[in-house]
Order: sequence, then C-alpha cells, then structure tokens
Amino acid sequence: MGKKQGKLVQEKFSLLSIRMLASRARWVLGVTERRILDFLEVELQKHDRKNNGDLVLTYEQLVDLGMDRASIAPALRVLERLGFIRIQHGRGGNADHHEPNKIFLTYVYTTRANLPTHDWKKFETKEDAEQAAKEARAAKNARFVAMGQKYNPKRRRLNPKTDQFKNVIPMIVPNMEKGTGGELGGDWFSRRIIPEPIVIDEPDDEPRVAS
Repeated sequence: MGKKQGKLVQEKFSLLSIRMLASRARWVLGVTERRILDFLEVELQKHDRKNNGDLVLTYEQLVDLGMDRASIAPALRVLERLGFIRIQHGRGGNADHHEPNKIFLTYVYTTRANLPTHDWKKFETKEDAEQAAKEARAAKNARFVAMGQKYNPKRRRLNPKTDQFKNVIPMIVPNMEKGTGGELGGDWFSRRIIPEPIVIDEPDDEPRVAS
C-alpha cells in the first residue's frame, strides 16, 4: 500500500458560495463593508464556526485595524440592508447592564440547526442593490447620532460652514476704496479674516506674540 498522504489544506479556511460571490448585492459593497465581513468570518473561525448569531465586534477593534470610525455604522447598515448580516441589537449601560450587539452571517454554513438564510438573494438587479445601499448609508438614526455627540464630543466632525472661523476676529484695516481708517469693508484684501494673535507667556521670560 502506498504511503498515506497528509491533508491538502492544513489550516482553517472559509467556504463561500460562488453564487453569493457573484451576486448583485455583493458587487455593490464598498471596501469597509467587505472588511467587516472578513473580520466577522475570522471571528467565526476562531470559535470553530459554532457562534454564528452571537458574533460580536466593537468599533475599537475595527478602528485598530485602520478603519475610519465614522464609516463603520453606515457599513453595518448596508450589510444588514443587503442581507449579508442580521443584527440583534443589545443595549447600552454600565458593565452590569450592557449588552453588545450580536451578529448573524446569513450566508455561511455552520450546523444543520443553524442553516444560512441567504437574505442577499432578494436583490436580482444591480440597480436595486445600489439603491438599497444608498438608502442605508443615508439612514442615520437621530437618537444614536445625538448620543454619540453627547458622550464623544471630541469625535464630532467639524462643519466647514460653521466651525471654520470660530475663535477668529475680523481684521480692522483702512478702507482701500474710501481711504478712511478703522472700518470694515473695502476691497477683497481689506475684508480678509485672519486668526486672532496668540499671546504666549512663558515663565521667567518676556511675553511674546506668535503670529
């Protein structure tokens, strides 16, 4: 008898159906959505494919992998809307009452008692999938946005229309058109807005002005 050959594949791998990979819904996914699916599949393999439906991910984990925090929530909405995941929403609170969101991958085969639902199959055209993804990205939850701004004010993005010129004052310069001093107005040069000079006081040193 010949020598028994070892296993061809000697590490864990993920089984994905060709139909799912070629589906219209899959092809409209962005980079962030695909990376989140990859992360969830890795987490599933870490638990020997036995915890589908109890998969947990945190924003901090994804940010540490290089994802933009602001892009995570829209990506999760897209994945759920296009039928690749189902999210069982938990609840916030302290350590004793906090319950994380739990995620179910709809396209992976794990056990006979937990068969995939293949929700992504309902999108038969590219146009339908693109429209669903567009709506999901724009469908912000006002309550969650308000909570994020309340508890994470430093993460709020600046609004260029309202925040750009905070803490600046108009420069009073001679009116170039009328030739009078101490007025706002004149040509484009005299109407410029410049930052207010910052006075730096250092110990045992003369105050100096940083321009």
